[in-house]
Amino acid sequence: VLVATGDLEFLAGLFAFGAMLSFAIAHVSVIVLRFREPEARRAYRVPLSVPVGGAQLPLPALAGAITAVAAWIAVIVLSEGARIAGVVWMAAGVVLYVVYRRRQGRSLRVRETVEPQALQEAGPIEYGSILVPVFGRALDDDIVGTAGRLASEEGEPGEAGPMIEALYVFEIPMALPLDAEVPEERLAAARQALARAKEVGEEYHGVEVATATRRARSAGAAIVEEARRRGVEAIVLAAEEPTRIRGGALLGGRGGARQRFVGEITREVIERSPCRVIVTAPPADEPGAEET
Repeated sequence: VLVATGDLEFLAGLFAFGAMLSFAIAHVSVIVLRFREPEARRAYRVPLSVPVGGAQLPLPALAGAITAVAAWIAVIVLSEGARIAGVVWMAAGVVLYVVYRRRQGRSLRVRETVEPQALQEAGPIEYGSILVPVFGRALDDDIVGTAGRLASEEGEPGEAGPMIEALYVFEIPMALPLDAEVPEERLAAARQALARAKEVGEEYHGVEVATATRRARSAGAAIVEEARRRGVEAIVLAAEEPTRIRGGALLGGRGGARQRFVGEITREVIERSPCRVIVTAPPADEPGAEET
């Protein structure tokens, strides 16, 4: 509706109103939490923090809060349209918040917390069908074995046995058509990897192993699509190490909660998978570990 006005200055002012207010609240929240919960465990420490009143005052957050508040005030003073629409927007948000909290029977000011136990899945987890991507690496036996142990726990007398679906993905470069001929050595490597996966997986009682290949531009995307198409309960995946080019802790930095700790295939599967993902890998100093 607001875009239909076609007033670019009004839209820019309204965006600045909301953005500066959000930035100000975020910075103030960081400062307040440092005083309310000074002993809480934190994955990230703001640099240039100084001790004040038994807590650490993050100077960058303080400077950010002051700057954002000043910019927000400037928007209110200079943009009449944003001033009116922004206030109406805020008032509507406050009314909606009050109505929602009242209907839920909750206090307006008390913070709601969720116990860790409430976030855990209740009841046993079933793995009747497991997708296992194999790549012809030393770690394939470990991940197929992990899947076999999980699947063998699900077998019931008189029922069809649990299924492991071993998948080998041929990554086809963008320069070639998707149906381009695959070199014979790659085909032989795929057949060998899948045959080994079937041999290892069927060592577990009642477990059946089906094998398949897939052509794709991206191995991660192909694994996710196959998991969705087959309706599997889990993916057991061998995690490749992250590239050392990206920096972070590998270049001496201090990693945060969202640091890239795996390679691109594993990351894509974890982020897009429609089911549970079980990642396994040996320690980096063991021979089975590989660099990407």
